[in-house]
Amino acid sequence: MSRYHLKLTPLQQARKLGVRWCLDYPLAEQLFVLDEEKNTLYVQGWLLSLKPVQRIRLVLLQGEQRQYFPLNCERPDVIEAILKQPSDAHPQLRCGFKFTTEVLVEQLRLGVELDGELIELMAIDVTGVFKVLRGAESWLYLDNDTNKSVEQYTGKLLLGKDRLQRWQRYLGDLRRFETQNGIPSRLLIAPSKEMVYPQFYPHQRAAVTPVDQVCQLPEAEQVLVYPELALQQLTERSFRMSDTHWSAPGAKEACMQLALALGVDKAALTKKFQHDLYRVAKRYGDLGKKVFPPMPAEEQILKSFNHRRLVRYDNGLPNFGRVVVTTNRLAVSGGTLLLFGSSSSYSMMDYLSRIFRRVVLVHCAGNLDAELIAQLKPDYLVAQTNARFVVIPPTSESSLRLIMRDKLAKLAVAEQQSLLSKAALMKQKSSETLVNVLHQILEQEVSANVR
Repeated sequence: MSRYHLKLTPLQQARKLGVRWCLDYPLAEQLFVLDEEKNTLYVQGWLLSLKPVQRIRLVLLQGEQRQYFPLNCERPDVIEAILKQPSDAHPQLRCGFKFTTEVLVEQLRLGVELDGELIELMAIDVTGVFKVLRGAESWLYLDNDTNKSVEQYTGKLLLGKDRLQRWQRYLGDLRRFETQNGIPSRLLIAPSKEMVYPQFYPHQRAAVTPVDQVCQLPEAEQVLVYPELALQQLTERSFRMSDTHWSAPGAKEACMQLALALGVDKAALTKKFQHDLYRVAKRYGDLGKKVFPPMPAEEQILKSFNHRRLVRYDNGLPNFGRVVVTTNRLAVSGGTLLLFGSSSSYSMMDYLSRIFRRVVLVHCAGNLDAELIAQLKPDYLVAQTNARFVVIPPTSESSLRLIMRDKLAKLAVAEQQSLLSKAALMKQKSSETLVNVLHQILEQEVSANVR
C-alpha cells in the first residue's frame, strides 16, 4: 500500500458561472491510501445549476482523458438548505454524485459540463508524503528526507568540529575493540546511491561531502569499509532504481568487500556465490511507492537462496531493536559475526549467512553495545550504517536493552505479548546460548513494560 496526500485547489468562482457545488469527499489535505494494483479514488458531492439547462454531467480530466459521470443521487438536504425550497418533486432533487475512478495522473481536474459547456471547478493533486527527486532515465532519489541528502551531496551541509570529534571517538573505540579483544572489527558505510550513480542525479556533487569528511579521518584508515568505487564498477546494477537501497548484486559486492576486510579468503567467497541464480522482477521500492502513479522498476532478485531458512531466532520488533540470528554449518567461516546494522543490512543477510556460520543482526544503525559484545563474544564485529546517516555520528555507548525498552513502550500490551510468544517458540527450537541471552533481554523488557 502507498500513502499520498490530496491537495484540492478551487479553479474559479463557480457561482459567477451559474453553479453551486460542494465536494464531500475527498477532503483537502486528506491522506490517500492506494493499492498498487488498484489506484482507485472515491468521489462524492453535489452540484446545482442556477440557470435552466438541458443536461448536467460531471467531468473528470486526467491528462487528455475525459470521464463523464451523471448526477446519480437524490439530495433533499441540499435542495432545502441551499435553495430554501421544498425537496418533494424538485427538478434538481437528483443533484448528488457518487463515483469511483482509477487515478492515472498526478493532477486531476474536476469540472461540470452544462449543455456542452465545460466549467473546470477543482484541481486535485496527488503528492507523496515525502518528496522524491526524479533523476534521468527514471532513476528516483530521496529529496526532503530528515537527513537532508541533497544538502549533504551539494556540500551545503557538512560536519562541524564537534561531530567530527564524535566520529573520531567512535572510530577509535571500534579500533580498540579489535586490538584489545582480538576481534576483527569494521565499520561498513553503505554509500548513498547518488554517490554511486551521479550521472542520473539532478545535482552536482560538492568537492567535499559529510561522508568524505568521515572517510578522510585518520581513525577511519584501519576500520572503515566504504565500497563506493566497487559498486560503481560492478557490471550489474548495484542500486535499485526506485529504492534507496542497494540491489541484490550490490549487497553481494558489499559483503565481499567487508568479508575481505575481515580476513576471509577471496577464492572461498567467489566459489560460495558462483552458482547463485537471479531473476528479474518488477519492484516498487521505498521511493517508487512515494511517487504517483507508483513507479516500479525491473530489479535482479536472488532466487537460488533465501537466508530466512537459516533463521534460528527473530525477536520480531519492527526496525530499531530487532534481532535476527542465522546459523549455517556450511558457511565459509566457522565464526560468529555480530552485526550492528541498519536497513541496508537485511539484503546482506542472503550473503553474510553463507560467509559466517552464525550471524547476529542487531538493527541499531551502527551504534555499538559494549555489554552485548562482552556477552556474545563474537569472532567478528561489524557496525553498518548508511552514508546519509553520517550527519548524526553513532555511539559506542549504546544499549540494545534500552532501544528495545523504548520500542516496546510504543506497542500495545497485546502486541508485546504476541511478539514475545512468537519469539519464545523460535527460542525453544534452538540450543544456542546466544539465542537464550538475546531472548532473555526481550523477556525482561516485555515483563517490565506490561507491569
